[in-house]
Amino acid sequence: GQATHAEQMRAEFESARRDRPNNGGTMMWMLNDCWPTANWSIIDYYRRPKPSYYAARRACSPLAPIIMERGGKVEFFLSNDGPKSCNASIVYGHERIDGTEVWKKETKIRISKVDTVKFDSAVRSSMQFREGDYLYIDAKIAGVRLPRVTYFPLMWKNVQWPEPHIRLKLLEQKQEDAGWITRVAVSTDKYARFCHLVIPESAGFAWPDDNFFDLCAGGRHIVSVSSQRSFEPGEIRTGHWLTDWP
Repeated sequence: GQATHAEQMRAEFESARRDRPNNGGTMMWMLNDCWPTANWSIIDYYRRPKPSYYAARRACSPLAPIIMERGGKVEFFLSNDGPKSCNASIVYGHERIDGTEVWKKETKIRISKVDTVKFDSAVRSSMQFREGDYLYIDAKIAGVRLPRVTYFPLMWKNVQWPEPHIRLKLLEQKQEDAGWITRVAVSTDKYARFCHLVIPESAGFAWPDDNFFDLCAGGRHIVSVSSQRSFEPGEIRTGHWLTDWP
């Protein structure tokens, strides 16, 4: 249920951005709970972000790669909701769950402010996929790489997810204002579906800037955790699709 909710939120926002200029914005319903219950809010009663919160946050990033299947076509986009135009270097393609490359393409585009650009498309019936195959977009803007976006054309219900070995590396821990900031690099040897960090209770109230994200085989992602108190980074637990979720 949590995974379905996250995918639904991601698809809703990406679909709206893909439809620009026919669509100019979205409204969130509903953000948080006013009592403990199970519903479609993305933050629970205890102020804990659900996986759907992070899916929505990523889909609403100022710069967002999008892969959308519609009308018999698979289309590749880059959406810019920022105030400035920018140049992007893009690598996109088709990989298998074990990281095997099927095909890869590269392109460069310039995208205006508050705009969405379709840079490629393919007829869905001409594309051949195995269970667990995915399409991806890697985009780099001004030397900064955006988080990889993946799309599973055969969906993900029947994918045999591997057991990944997830590693954490402390990059920085410092006091800031009334709390602490801890930055860690998360990496994996195999595809980690809904990779997430569980912050120790010693940190007090803690809020990762990203969580419940996918990491492809050999992938790396940096997460910044805001917390009330400092804590030992070695106490952070990691989880994924095959583990118990918090």
